[in-house]
Amino acid sequence: MKSSDPGIGDALAPVGSEEWAKRWRLEMQAAMKNATNDQERVCRLWKFGIDEHRAWTKLNRSDGKPFKCWRAFASETVPWGLGSKWETVEAILVARNGRRATQRETVPEPRTKWDESTPHDGELSINAQQRLRAINRAPEIVGRLYDEGLISQVDAAKLGKKELDASEVAAEIARVVEETKDVESVKERRKAIKEVAKRVGGGKSETTLDKLKKLWGKATEQERRQFLKHANRGI
Repeated sequence: MKSSDPGIGDALAPVGSEEWAKRWRLEMQAAMKNATNDQERVCRLWKFGIDEHRAWTKLNRSDGKPFKCWRAFASETVPWGLGSKWETVEAILVARNGRRATQRETVPEPRTKWDESTPHDGELSINAQQRLRAINRAPEIVGRLYDEGLISQVDAAKLGKKELDASEVAAEIARVVEETKDVESVKERRKAIKEVAKRVGGGKSETTLDKLKKLWGKATEQERRQFLKHANRGI
């Protein structure tokens, strides 16, 4: 099998270009060699190269073909990849940034025609990947709330719909965050943010009838009879 020339890149190349990505790869390889003593550098380079500029999508494997996912890039032998187990890289990122943030930062690009229709080893489901990409399209505040566990993946993804006005989404979410900043109950904050996310994202807010239906489903037969008796008195 013929190997491709990985190249050394150009330190003066425009950020985000292929030559820039090659130079970033060299720096990342050096950081991984000393990862035990300097995890901060690994995370800093990774965030800049992967989260902000998706550097691995601009690089090729030893056979000249593009990497299908960041895990493949991490596992590929040096000088084309990092020569590390992707689990090792992921563990460093999760320890520094948390699992949710790491999943967002490392979500693969959408599948192409030459890609398999199923996830690669260790990846999330296709649906989860689509939701994470939607969250990444949403205003930064949405991603931050998701990382902090204040909004679910499903609700956060609704705010990354391409047809939505990003400034409107950011303003509405910022407003409810500000209004609930002194609320001690995390549950209540999540509920308030969820309602705004559903409204802004195009979903319906939960009505009183919706709540009654949920309670009816949870009620015992005796409680239902008591409720109906009470309701008939009011008619």
